[in-house]
Amino acid sequence: MTTDKQIIDRVAQGLAGSSAGFDTDGRLHGRLAALAERQGLLDVSYRTIDSPLGPLLLAATGKGLVRVAFSREDHESVLSRLATDISPRILRTPRRLDKAARQLEEYFAGKRRAFTVPVDLQLAHGFRRSVLLHLRDIPYGETQS
Repeated sequence: MTTDKQIIDRVAQGLAGSSAGFDTDGRLHGRLAALAERQGLLDVSYRTIDSPLGPLLLAATGKGLVRVAFSREDHESVLSRLATDISPRILRTPRRLDKAARQLEEYFAGKRRAFTVPVDLQLAHGFRRSVLLHLRDIPYGETQS
């Protein structure tokens, strides 16, 4: 089992000797994210996007999109819950969620009617899981009960 200290040490070793001290925060964060992903230290990626419904938090695992949260849900609380339910190894990695963000933006602009991003249903159980699985079969613009 890898301890938090071992994880921090591995990431620090990967950054040591580089010009990391001279990077901007954004570049350093990008390097940290890439290194964490390469070393298998990243379990949940997240980013936020603007939408007509307000800011949305997108979170994904290696299996696919695991959570979309509205701002009224308090994004920090959602991330905390993901850390508890999936893994505390969470990092803001916008590029990893570019495809999901682009598809949502196209949907809100009226240019997309179906999504092709993979979905991770590990947090959906019981009736909620059944509903989510059935949603795939409902054509755009239709409702079912």
